Amino acid sequence: MYNILEKVFFGDTLVLKFRNIQFWNDLIIGGVKYMYEQDYIIRMNNEVIRTMVKLLLNKDIGVPVDISEGVIKSENKKMLEAANGQSGIDNIKKLEEEILTLVDANKEGALEKALVFYRYLNELPEDALLSKNYSHEKIKKGLKIIAERYGILNVIDLIYR
Repeated sequence: MYNILEKVFFGDTLVLKFRNIQFWNDLIIGGVKYMYEQDYIIRMNNEVIRTMVKLLLNKDIGVPVDISEGVIKSENKKMLEAANGQSGIDNIKKLEEEILTLVDANKEGALEKALVFYRYLNELPEDALLSKNYSHEKIKKGLKIIAERYGILNVIDLIYR
């Protein structure tokens, strides 16, 4: 059993200092590793979105990703407002299912809508996603589903390696 010496807040994160120094070091190293892994996934998701826009829509976009070049279509704006609504994960899952259905049916604008949706989610902090029972890993999975449906999964897998 470890005795807690101190409770320290770094922003919204509670860090506990224990008497056992080795454990404290492991705790800090583990936390930093987690932060680096999340940052890496976010950057890779952005790169995948940028690549998909270039390959499938033949548009060049910079970093940060700006699919809409400053203008979000009103239908996509409504979708983003719904994603940010109060109903949490149910709403995100519902929107994701709708988008994937549109992509499956090869509806006009479905790819753009999907990329705008995942880009929006990818910009949210991990804590905000976790509060809605979502994560950057789930964004990665969604992007891979889209890539598979458009026949570029092998290219996208190269980015995620």
